[in-house]
Parts: sequence; structure tokens; C-alpha cells
Amino acid sequence: MLLNRKDLNTLKNLTDFIAWLTCHDFRKEAPGISRVAVYKNIKRLEKKFFAYHIRDVRIFELVLLVAKVTNKDIIKRIMEYIVTGKAKRGFDFLPAEKFIASVSVLMSGRAIVSYYIPANFIEKILSEVLYGNVYQEARIGSSLPVFNCCSYGDLECNKKMYNRVISPPRIERSHLLDFVIMSVLDNNPYSRLKEITSISKILESRLLDYSESGEGKELVRLRRLRYRFILKRYHILSSNQLVGRVMIPVNRYFSYTNVFFQLPRICASAIYGILAAFLASPRMIVTEQEVMATGTLPMNKLDEVMMELNECPEVSLDVPITGWVFPLPFEYYDPFREEWVEEPVDVYKVFRKMGLLERRL
Repeated sequence: MLLNRKDLNTLKNLTDFIAWLTCHDFRKEAPGISRVAVYKNIKRLEKKFFAYHIRDVRIFELVLLVAKVTNKDIIKRIMEYIVTGKAKRGFDFLPAEKFIASVSVLMSGRAIVSYYIPANFIEKILSEVLYGNVYQEARIGSSLPVFNCCSYGDLECNKKMYNRVISPPRIERSHLLDFVIMSVLDNNPYSRLKEITSISKILESRLLDYSESGEGKELVRLRRLRYRFILKRYHILSSNQLVGRVMIPVNRYFSYTNVFFQLPRICASAIYGILAAFLASPRMIVTEQEVMATGTLPMNKLDEVMMELNECPEVSLDVPITGWVFPLPFEYYDPFREEWVEEPVDVYKVFRKMGLLERRL
């Protein structure tokens, strides 16, 4: 299944391979074709299509908090930060801004802000978020990765996948490199394994400054992590479907609509099936009471989607206007203390002290 340039302009020839990418890791697997053909496909796709990294952070000691904003002045400021590009450096007027995972502004005049809160900061950050004057409501939940391990448009098969995904994978112990790998892939889901070893790519993924350790910016830029260490951790993460899958929102290149769904928890498998079947989103949020997700759906499938949700009570739909997603803030994790810390560590110095850097020639 080697795609040519003509194939990249037709939805029919794209969907099988793109759906395969959401369930399989192209860096390690091939759908009945050669590895060379896989990488040729990826090279062609990355030139033409934006992509999301599908990842699962539930292995870490992080709590997902979802908060809702209705204050018009705050929402206006969020919009301003996104439009001007200030959002790249964070929303410094929101509580606990360094642990914000995503921000989404909706047509109805609401904004949804999600946080990944380190377990040892929960009490402090929850107080800051819940008892401030920014959020009207906040709930704890989890973010589920959305895989299509069936085929495009197969709702029934993909609905069953929800029961597999709801329980998080278990690995013996997480490592600083897990955060690094996830962040680099979040920044560029098409990254090859060699690119994950690049110090410049790692720092770029979090918009971090180079170390002032006397090495010099140019020298730091050329340094790499040891490939065998990255490969070992990557194999563990990928084998457990924690990293490495790619979601290309191909619907955006045809007639589509963006929809924000808010549904009761009992409808979780139905919305999971929709998001997976139509390659609509890389993740969804599940709390004790409800499910939230933003999906990019093809216009010609909306009737099918509404029929699927027909028996779901209290379905709330909205239109997302804009948003922002952040990689994990791994610079706030101290691997020597094995805990999250208040001030960012010098990532380059940490790599050097841990013996993770390649030896210079």
C-alpha cells in the first residue's frame, strides 16, 4: 500500500492507511508492506497534512482537572493570547498556568481549561483553581486516547474498543525520558526516533532556553541523548500504546464541521465509537458524571452520528472556535527527587548528570 502523489488528493485511498496510523506505530510496524514503503508514505503525508500525537498519560502521577470559564473578560483575554501567539508561553493570567494541558473556547461563550496536576501539588493547586474567581465549575477526570483499530466508519467495532481503553496500561515505573518522548512527539507526531534524541528538538518542544552551563548554545544544539536509552524507553511506551500513534484530521481537508460534545458518562462508548470511526479526535475526557470531546466530523456523516446518539439523554453540542494544547511540562519534574517541583530544573544539566548524553567525538 504505497501511496503516490495522486493518492494524497483522494480521501478513498488515504483513509485505510491513516486509520492504521491511529492504532499502530509506524516507527515499529508495517501494514503488510515494506518498512521503506511505510516511511515513503509518512514522508509524503507529513508534507501535506497536520497531525496530532495520540498519547496516554495515565501512567504518570498526574490528575486531570477540567475547569469551565464563563467570565467574558477572561475569555476575551484567552482569545487575545491565542490570536497574538502569546499562548505559546502560557496563559499567565490563569491559575496554575504552568500545568495547563489545553484551552478550548466555545461558541456559546464558555471556555474549557484542562490541567495535568502532579499528585504532590494537588492540595495547593486545587485550592488555587477551585477557590479563585476564574472558574465556575471544575471536575477531576482522565483523558482517554482514541484509536481506530477497526476501519474508517465502523461504529460498532470502534465502540467496543472503549472497553479496552478505559483501563490504563500498567508499566513497572515511569522515567524522565517518558516525558521527553511524549513532548517531542506532541510537538511533531511525525518525528523519527533519531529526532527524539536531539537536545534542540527536546528543548524546542517546551520552548525552553538553552542551558547557560558554559557549553554554548551551538554546542548544546548539536548534542544528543544516547539512542539506546531512548530506544529502550520508547519500546516500552509504544508496546503499551502509550505513545507513537498518529491522528491526521483528514476531515478538515474536505467538507467538515467541528463539534464539542458534552454527554452523560453512560454515553462514553457511543461517543468513543464516533470519534474513532471517523478519525475525529485523538482523545476524549471522561469524568465521573460526563464525557467531553471535540471532534472534526465529515458533513456527510452527521446524520449517522446523530442516529448513534439518539438514545443518549441530555446531549449538549457546541462549536469550538479556537484552542491551544501544551506538551507535558517535564522541566518541572526532578528525577533525582522523583517528584514534581515548584521551579523548573535545568533540563540539559539533568541529562548530563544522569549520563544520558552521547559522548562527544
